[in-house]
Amino acid sequence: MSIDSVKHAPAWHEKALCQAHPDPDLWSYKSWKDSEEQRYQVLRLVEALEYCKDCPVRNECLQQGLEKENLVPGIIWGGLFSLERIKMAKNKSLHSYKNERLLIRKVKKLLNKSGL
Repeated sequence: MSIDSVKHAPAWHEKALCQAHPDPDLWSYKSWKDSEEQRYQVLRLVEALEYCKDCPVRNECLQQGLEKENLVPGIIWGGLFSLERIKMAKNKSLHSYKNERLLIRKVKKLLNKSGL
């Protein structure tokens, strides 16, 4: 999902760093069983999180990501995975997101190793 696909996009969307990225799907992810595909996905997620880290409207993005309709698995908003946002919003049981938790750990481990 790209920020462009959000109906009636707020003005802050124009300032989002992801708007200039050639691959709007970079902020979407899913769990993969194939380890090679998962490595590729982790690298893409690291790139997405790098954009979010320096984004001038990260807080606005996170606020929109915390809205109920955006608390769906597989989308990064405001530099946070959906599971992290769900946990923040305390709207859902976390037990059904086991695969996403594993993916988040792998991405964060890679981020820590690279010093990001």
